Amino acid sequence: MNAVVRKSQAKTELVEYLYGCCGSPAVSTFIHAIKNGNFLSWPGIESISFTKHLPPNIDSAKGHLDQERKSLQSTKILQDSPEMKQEKADFFPPSDSPNVKTHDAIADIVQFTTKNTAYQDLTRRFPHNLTRGNEYILIVYDHDSNCILHHVLKDRAGMTIKTAAWEEIQLILAKRGCAPNLWIFDNECSKELKQHC
Repeated sequence: MNAVVRKSQAKTELVEYLYGCCGSPAVSTFIHAIKNGNFLSWPGIESISFTKHLPPNIDSAKGHLDQERKSLQSTKILQDSPEMKQEKADFFPPSDSPNVKTHDAIADIVQFTTKNTAYQDLTRRFPHNLTRGNEYILIVYDHDSNCILHHVLKDRAGMTIKTAAWEEIQLILAKRGCAPNLWIFDNECSKELKQHC
C-alpha cells in the first residue's frame, strides 16, 4: 500500500481509509485478518483499534445484506398468548372422536392398463459441440415401461432425428414388448418426422 500518512491526520480518517482499501469487510473479519499477520506491510496497522475508531459504515452494511437474519430457524419453543390459543382452537377445533393410533394398513391393487404412449422432446443446442460433433439430445419417455431414454444427435433435421434416434429408440422399446402406438412430439417437431410417424 502506497499512501502518505500525515502526522496531523486523525485516527478516524486513517481507520476509514485502511478499512475502505480492503473493501469494507465485516469488522470482526478484518480484525481477525490483522491479528493473523495478513497486513504486515501496512505500517502501524497492528496498533490501531478498529473497534474504537471505526464509525458505523454504510458500505459494510450494504455488503452484507444477503445474509440470513438470525433466529429464523430457532429451536426455542414459543409460548402462545391466550389470544393465539383461542385463534388456534377456532381454526383447528378438537375432534369429536379421538384419533386413536391403530396398526391397520390399507392397500389396493389397481389393474394395469397400457396406454401405448411415448413422449419425446429435443433439448436446446449445446453451447459447444461434443467431441463427436453432437449438438442435441433427444429425450423420450415411455409411459407403460416408465423409462426415460435418450439419444445424441448431430443436428435437429427431421431425417437425422428419424434415422439416427427415433427408429433406434422405437426398436429398443419394441424388443422389450412396449412399443408405443402413439407418439407425442414437442411443438417444434419437423414435418418430415410427423409424416414418417
